[in-house]
Amino acid sequence: MRFPNNFPSADSRKWQLARNENLTADGSLYSDFSYIHQYLSDKLGVEKNYVCLTNGAEEAVRICLSTPEYKKRLYFTPTWGLVSVLNHIYGDEIIEFSHYANYQEIVTNSSEMIKELNKGKALVYIANPNTPTGSRYDILQLINIIKEYQTSHFIIDESYFEFNEYKTVIKYFENLDNLTIIRNFSKAHGLANKRFGCYITKNKTMIDLRPANPCAENTIKYVIESYTRVEDMVNSLNEGKKMLSSYFKQHTKVLRTYTNFIVLEYKEKIAKKLERISYFHTFTVNGVEYIKLTALPDNKVKEFIDDLER
Repeated sequence: MRFPNNFPSADSRKWQLARNENLTADGSLYSDFSYIHQYLSDKLGVEKNYVCLTNGAEEAVRICLSTPEYKKRLYFTPTWGLVSVLNHIYGDEIIEFSHYANYQEIVTNSSEMIKELNKGKALVYIANPNTPTGSRYDILQLINIIKEYQTSHFIIDESYFEFNEYKTVIKYFENLDNLTIIRNFSKAHGLANKRFGCYITKNKTMIDLRPANPCAENTIKYVIESYTRVEDMVNSLNEGKKMLSSYFKQHTKVLRTYTNFIVLEYKEKIAKKLERISYFHTFTVNGVEYIKLTALPDNKVKEFIDDLER
């Protein structure tokens, strides 16, 4: 049995109904998420019925891409790997568009996507800013496309929006029924091991798929506390990213990113140094290989560079 998010708190209920009515221990009950649900609703400025809590942003993406309503799927590549997998599971017509390199920045080419949108409705996934490229869409350009193609549904994954000067489409949400926004608490909020995220949507199918128990009950306090340090954490990581970029620019081309990671053109010498001390990813755009490396807080960068140079 599943209760709506605005159900009275557990303490006010005489009967605690669980999956097995013979079980009455606390472990057999769903946690009460009404407080954190309202808290996020206030923070986001969105009606709480449209805010769906999830076990990390990963679950939000899984849910949103599993909707059966849209058989045509559009997305840019490279992007988060699971997007392609889920689209191929739930879609019939899958169309990928490539990012392309332009001067110092990897940007997104939307013209091909618009051609496909003119052919009929589709489910469109766009990470803004994107991973692994670190590129971004202009918010107004994105909103104009969403407004223009009302029969299509747009999933905008804003997992890194804090590193994009807090630019977001959420302020347009109330006037757009074909928009879903995904938020992540692993990056700027520093809660990767707490597995918490959310998505905001008016799509009833997606709302109905929200999990009954999105996180452990003790995660709630960490989510609330994280809001007190987000700005400091973002500033520290942005400063650390500048320092790392300055160092790597001495050895290779470094692209501008709007995330908590840096992207540099692959050089074997750099890769071998990184392999000794750190994890990193590689990806290719138009035949050019890049290294994606997560930024460090500014107070850790000197130690990292010293280790790299040993």
